[in-house]
Amino acid sequence: MNAITPRAMCKTPPPRNRLRRAAIAVASVFAVLFAIGLVPRLVLHDRLAADAAAAHDQLPIVATVSPRRADSAFELPLPGTLEAILETGIWARTNGYLRSRSVDIGGYLSSYGKRYNSP
Repeated sequence: MNAITPRAMCKTPPPRNRLRRAAIAVASVFAVLFAIGLVPRLVLHDRLAADAAAAHDQLPIVATVSPRRADSAFELPLPGTLEAILETGIWARTNGYLRSRSVDIGGYLSSYGKRYNSP
Protein backbone atom coordinates (compact mmCIF):
# COMPACT_ATOMS: atom_id res chain seq x y z
CA MET A 1 0.00 0.00 0.00
CA ASN A 2 1.04 3.50 -0.61
CA ALA A 3 1.71 5.95 2.12
CA ILE A 4 -1.22 7.96 0.84
CA THR A 5 -4.40 5.95 0.56
CA PRO A 6 -7.54 7.33 -1.00
CA ARG A 7 -10.50 8.19 1.23
CA ALA A 8 -12.63 5.47 -0.33
CA MET A 9 -10.24 2.82 0.86
CA CYS A 10 -10.48 3.80 4.54
CA LYS A 11 -12.53 1.46 6.68
CA THR A 12 -13.63 4.07 9.27
CA PRO A 13 -16.50 6.32 8.23
CA PRO A 14 -16.09 10.06 8.56
CA PRO A 15 -17.08 11.59 11.93
CA ARG A 16 -20.14 13.37 10.48
CA ASN A 17 -21.64 10.12 9.26
CA ARG A 18 -20.93 8.45 12.62
CA LEU A 19 -22.76 11.22 14.51
CA ARG A 20 -25.77 10.89 12.22
CA ARG A 21 -25.96 7.13 12.78
CA ALA A 22 -25.73 7.57 16.55
CA ALA A 23 -28.54 10.16 16.49
CA ILE A 24 -30.74 7.84 14.43
CA ALA A 25 -30.04 4.94 16.81
CA VAL A 26 -30.90 7.02 19.88
CA ALA A 27 -34.08 8.36 18.22
CA SER A 28 -35.17 4.86 17.25
CA VAL A 29 -34.62 3.60 20.82
CA PHE A 30 -36.75 6.46 22.18
CA ALA A 31 -39.44 5.77 19.56
CA VAL A 32 -39.60 2.09 20.57
CA LEU A 33 -39.80 3.00 24.27
CA PHE A 34 -42.53 5.54 23.52
CA ALA A 35 -44.52 2.92 21.61
CA ILE A 36 -44.07 0.39 24.43
CA GLY A 37 -45.51 2.91 26.91
CA LEU A 38 -48.24 4.30 24.64
CA VAL A 39 -49.85 1.12 23.30
CA PRO A 40 -50.97 -0.30 26.69
CA ARG A 41 -52.45 3.09 27.66
CA LEU A 42 -54.46 3.26 24.44
CA VAL A 43 -55.75 -0.28 24.91
CA LEU A 44 -56.70 0.48 28.53
CA HIS A 45 -58.43 3.70 27.47
CA ASP A 46 -60.52 1.80 24.92
CA ARG A 47 -61.48 -0.85 27.49
CA LEU A 48 -62.48 1.79 30.04
CA ALA A 49 -64.55 3.65 27.45
CA ALA A 50 -66.36 0.41 26.54
CA ASP A 51 -67.00 -0.41 30.22
CA ALA A 52 -68.28 3.12 30.88
CA ALA A 53 -70.65 2.91 27.92
CA ALA A 54 -71.95 -0.46 29.13
CA ALA A 55 -72.46 0.85 32.68
CA HIS A 56 -74.23 3.95 31.36
CA ASP A 57 -76.79 1.84 29.51
CA GLN A 58 -77.60 -0.43 32.48
CA LEU A 59 -80.25 0.32 35.07
CA PRO A 60 -78.86 1.32 38.47
CA ILE A 61 -78.75 -1.39 41.14
CA VAL A 62 -80.37 -0.31 44.41
CA ALA A 63 -80.37 -2.32 47.64
CA THR A 64 -83.58 -1.99 49.64
CA VAL A 65 -84.63 -3.18 53.09
CA SER A 66 -88.14 -3.70 54.41
CA PRO A 67 -88.81 -1.77 57.62
CA ARG A 68 -89.41 -3.79 60.78
CA ARG A 69 -89.49 -3.16 64.49
CA ALA A 70 -86.33 -3.45 66.47
CA ASP A 71 -85.99 -6.55 68.63
CA SER A 72 -85.64 -4.72 71.93
CA ALA A 73 -84.62 -1.37 73.23
CA PHE A 74 -81.15 -1.28 74.64
CA GLU A 75 -79.29 1.29 76.65
CA LEU A 76 -76.15 2.70 75.16
CA PRO A 77 -73.77 3.95 77.83
CA LEU A 78 -71.77 6.92 76.60
CA PRO A 79 -68.69 8.25 78.35
CA GLY A 80 -68.77 11.71 79.86
CA THR A 81 -70.83 13.86 82.17
CA LEU A 82 -73.20 16.74 81.69
CA GLU A 83 -72.46 19.83 83.72
CA ALA A 84 -72.52 23.56 83.18
CA ILE A 85 -69.41 25.42 82.17
CA LEU A 86 -70.36 28.44 84.25
CA GLU A 87 -72.46 28.36 87.42
CA THR A 88 -74.05 31.45 88.89
CA GLY A 89 -76.44 32.22 91.66
CA ILE A 90 -79.91 33.59 91.00
CA TRP A 91 -80.60 36.66 93.13
CA ALA A 92 -83.46 39.12 93.38
CA ARG A 93 -83.60 41.84 90.77
CA THR A 94 -84.13 44.60 93.29
CA ASN A 95 -82.15 45.68 96.28
CA GLY A 96 -85.09 46.24 98.64
CA TYR A 97 -87.50 44.21 100.74
CA LEU A 98 -91.22 43.58 100.36
CA ARG A 99 -93.15 44.86 103.38
CA SER A 100 -96.45 43.15 102.50
CA ARG A 101 -97.96 41.31 99.59
CA SER A 102 -101.55 42.30 99.17
CA VAL A 103 -101.92 41.69 95.42
CA ASP A 104 -101.61 38.42 93.48
CA ILE A 105 -98.74 37.88 91.06
CA GLY A 106 -99.60 39.53 87.76
CA GLY A 107 -102.32 41.72 89.34
CA TYR A 108 -102.64 45.48 88.78
CA LEU A 109 -100.81 47.76 91.24
CA SER A 110 -102.31 51.18 91.71
CA SER A 111 -99.78 52.58 94.17
CA TYR A 112 -96.42 50.99 93.43
CA GLY A 113 -94.34 53.26 95.66
CA LYS A 114 -96.29 52.48 98.86
CA ARG A 115 -95.68 48.71 98.84
CA TYR A 116 -91.99 48.84 97.94
CA ASN A 117 -89.51 49.65 100.66
CA SER A 118 -85.92 50.38 99.61
CA PRO A 119 -83.18 50.27 102.26
